[in-house]
Amino acid sequence: MQRLGPVLGQRRRRRQAGGWWQRAALVLALGLAGWLWVVEIGADLRGVRPAASAAVVRAPSKARATPGPADAVAVATEHSGPAAAPAARVAHAGGPRADATPAPRPRPALEPPLDPVRRALLAASRDAVARGVRPTLGSVPDVRALRGSSADLVERALDQLNFSLRAALIAHRVRDPRRHGLLQRAGAGDIGSERVLDVEALTAFLDAFGERLDPMDERALRSGDLLVVTDNRRRGAPQFAIVGEQTDSQGTSLLFTMDPRDRRARADRSGAEFQRRHAFRLTRARLEEARRQLGLGGPAAGISDGVTS
Repeated sequence: MQRLGPVLGQRRRRRQAGGWWQRAALVLALGLAGWLWVVEIGADLRGVRPAASAAVVRAPSKARATPGPADAVAVATEHSGPAAAPAARVAHAGGPRADATPAPRPRPALEPPLDPVRRALLAASRDAVARGVRPTLGSVPDVRALRGSSADLVERALDQLNFSLRAALIAHRVRDPRRHGLLQRAGAGDIGSERVLDVEALTAFLDAFGERLDPMDERALRSGDLLVVTDNRRRGAPQFAIVGEQTDSQGTSLLFTMDPRDRRARADRSGAEFQRRHAFRLTRARLEEARRQLGLGGPAAGISDGVTS
C-alpha cells in the first residue's frame, strides 16, 4: 500500500492537469463563437451588410423601359460599393479622362515662311527620329551615321545646304580664339576636324553669327530655332535642341532632342523639361555672312536651298 500511494497520487495530479487544458480549450471556443456572432450575426441584425447583400433582400422595383444614367450609378454602387460611384459619374459625363495625356498641338499659325536653314534643321531632326539615330556624347563625323550628338544634328542639317560646319568652326577658332576660350591663336592645321565640333564650339559660333533670342520667351521662338539646354531631372552636360512644330497642352514648345540618356532621337519632349541657357536663330543670310567673313569658298560658293519641305 505504501508503494501504491505515490503512484495513485501522481495519476490524480495528471488527471487534474488534463482537465485544466480542456477547460481552457472550451473557453477559447466560446470566445471564438462570441466573436463570430458579433462580426457576422450581429452585423445582420444591425443591418450593416454590404450593398450587394441588401440588393438581394430588397424587392425588385418596376422595370424601366430604357435604363438611364442614374441606373448605371446605382448598379455600380450596388456591385462595387460607394467607391465605384465617382467612377460611374465620370463615365456618365462622357468626357475624356482627366489624367489622359493631352495630344500635341500645332504651333500658332503666326510664323513667317520658313527660311531654308530652319527648314533644313527641321528636316534633319525628323530624319533622325525616323531612322532612330542613337544619341552619343561625342561627335560622329559621318553625316549619315546612325549615331551622333546634338551638335552633329546641326552639322547634318547644314550639310544639306552646302555649308561645312566643321570647316567654319576651325576658321572661326583661328580668327577669334578668345570667343572659344583659347588664350592664343592656333593654326588651322593644329585644330583637328574630328574634335572641333562640340556644344561649346557651336555655341560660340552661333553667338557670333546667329540671331540671339530670349530662350524663355515662347512667343519669340519659331520652328527650327536652336536652344542650348540642360535637363531639369537629370544631371548632364548642355546639349542642343531644335524647336519643333508642335506645343504641349500648356503652349510650351516640343523639342527635337538627341539626349545621350535617351535611346533614340526624340520629338516629344517639352521645353518645360529643360533649363534653357541660350536660344539662337540661324538664317541663310547669316550663314552667307559667316562664309564671307571666314573666307570659306569662292564667290561661286553659296548656301543652297537644301530640302524642299
